[in-house]
Amino acid sequence: ATALSGASVSVADPANDFSGVVTVTAGATAISDANDLKVSLTTGETKLTTGGALSVSGVVSGALTATTTGAISQFGALKVTGATALSGASVTLADPANDFSGLVTVTAGATAISDANDLKVSLTTGETKLSARDFLSLSGVVSGALTASSTGSITQFGSLKVTGAAALTGASISLADPANDFSGVVTVTAGITAISDTNDLKVSLTTGETKLTTGGALSLNGMVSGALTTTSTGAVTQFGALKVTGVSALTGASVSLTDTANDFRGQVTVTAGATAISDANDLKV
Repeated sequence: ATALSGASVSVADPANDFSGVVTVTAGATAISDANDLKVSLTTGETKLTTGGALSVSGVVSGALTATTTGAISQFGALKVTGATALSGASVTLADPANDFSGLVTVTAGATAISDANDLKVSLTTGETKLSARDFLSLSGVVSGALTASSTGSITQFGSLKVTGAAALTGASISLADPANDFSGVVTVTAGITAISDTNDLKVSLTTGETKLTTGGALSLNGMVSGALTTTSTGAVTQFGALKVTGVSALTGASVSLTDTANDFRGQVTVTAGATAISDANDLKV
């Protein structure tokens, strides 16, 4: 094991090799390792570089930059007061006591990040799992499935592209950037919800008031406890029963909502070409 304490620490020679845990108490810190590195931090601004895997824990009072050719993981909670930049083969920082106060930028394959509070994250990742106890804000490209869970709102600060399925759970969801592109099914469990897609959108809803906007076709199912507004340049269809407790406003090139288990409890307003709608009960259109 190695214990380093000083005003600052700079042991950044790429040929370094720390075989045991490195414990650092310092201000500005830079550490490199030719192989794997396991480090416990009580530091200021910190840069970590490895030729293998990286495992971290501790408190960084400032920015954290971690670059590795292997996996980035942890062996205890990690708190970072500044921005965090993570680059590795994979990232697993899923301790629920983590606290990333600044923007987290991730370039990696499979990624899992948890935060005890708010989490703001920019993604260039593979399959990704995000969990925040408060609100979650995200942007970027996920080449695979995305699972995002928050007890608060889920929002964005830039366009979001997901090549796989997306599962979103939050108090509310606002992913309304018109440049978004969800290639797989989007499953939403939330209150007030707004989702936009530049192309086609396939969405399963367990939501409150909901607004869906697409630059292509829209296919939906599920339960909307409130009003539903859909605007599409393509067809509006379904892949399962749709129940809406409030009014529905449907706009598209065509509308085909013919599942016999549908239940539109409020007035349905349709602006479309060819239209077919079924309701298991009363229908006002």
